[in-house]
Order: sequence, then C-alpha cells, then structure tokens
Amino acid sequence: MGLKVAIVVTVAQLLTCSMAGYAFAHLRFRGAKGIFGLLLTSLMMPIQVTVIPTFLIMSGLNLIDTHWAIILPLVTNAFGVFLMRQFFLTLPRELIEAARIDGANQFTIFWRVALPLAKPALASLAIITFTNTWNSYFLPLVFLNSWEKMTLPLGMFALSNVYGSGNVSVIMAAVGVAVCPVLILFLVAQRQIISGMVGSAVKG
Repeated sequence: MGLKVAIVVTVAQLLTCSMAGYAFAHLRFRGAKGIFGLLLTSLMMPIQVTVIPTFLIMSGLNLIDTHWAIILPLVTNAFGVFLMRQFFLTLPRELIEAARIDGANQFTIFWRVALPLAKPALASLAIITFTNTWNSYFLPLVFLNSWEKMTLPLGMFALSNVYGSGNVSVIMAAVGVAVCPVLILFLVAQRQIISGMVGSAVKG
C-alpha cells in the first residue's frame, strides 16, 4: 500500500513541480515574484501547522481512512517547484527563443525542449519525493485508521509496539523491505544524478 502511495505522489510531483518551475523560470505574468515569494515562505511552515485544516478538508470530502487523504496534500511541493525553477533558469534563453521562432507554443517548448533537458533535476526530485513519502509516518498516522491500509512505517511501529512481538528478526526484515525500493530507485536514477552534478560543476 505504501509503495502505491509513494509512486503516485512521486509522479504527481514530477509533473506539477516541473510545470510550475518552468512557468516561474520562463513565463512572464503579473504577480509572479509575489507568488513565488509566498511559495518560498511556505517552506518555513512544517506540515504539523496545516494538519488541522487539511484534516477538516479531507473529512468534508469523506477521504479519511483512504490513501487519497495522504496523496492529495502531497500532489505538489514548494521545494520541488523551487528546485525545478532553479534548473530551468540555467537553460539558455536562446534555446527557448529558437523554439518559439520555429512556431512552438509554450507547452510544446516545455514538453519537447525543456523537460528532456531536465532529467538530472527530475531524477533528484524523484528520489527525494519517493524517499520522503515512503518514510512518511505523520500523515498516515493522522489519516489512516485501518490496519490493512497502513503504510510500512506504521506497520513497523505495530511490529515493535502494538503487537509487542519483540522478534528482532521480523523487525529487521521490515527494515530491509523499507530500504529496497529507495535503493532500487537510486540505482536506476544515479546516472542522471551524476550527470547533473558533473554538468553543474562544469558550468561553475
């Protein structure tokens, strides 16, 4: 169950954060600096500050004790928008202008020009988002009530406390399961991350 939540949240953030980051980097619209400033301000607010209004909204939508109550608040992320914006700012404006002269609209430029070049940033964001969601304990604890819907961190807590089995081998097996998806994702995306680091070092 936790794997499904982590994958959906990761895909959603890759899409929404990349689109918002490109808009803040290369589109000119009224109030862009103010909106981006408010977005950065939200980085200083921990999720515990907004959990009560979030819970009331999810309760009004009858989503309590469903995985959607965890997924919807994490569909986008201020840090992800900031990360993608900073990457898109490094793209040469001549490249964007050349595509525009060739008749491409903004969505085509984003999808076929900017996004393929953003693979290193997308890989980094994917690992950060997947790891944070996979290891999330607070939101599932607040929104999930059924044991069969619990995520892995809640299950590990149940093994060590609620059920009180005291079996160290079972708990260590759960820890091994928790590490495997993150490790696999890193091995798949490490080439993109390394290439992004090397590119940044060359530009510096």
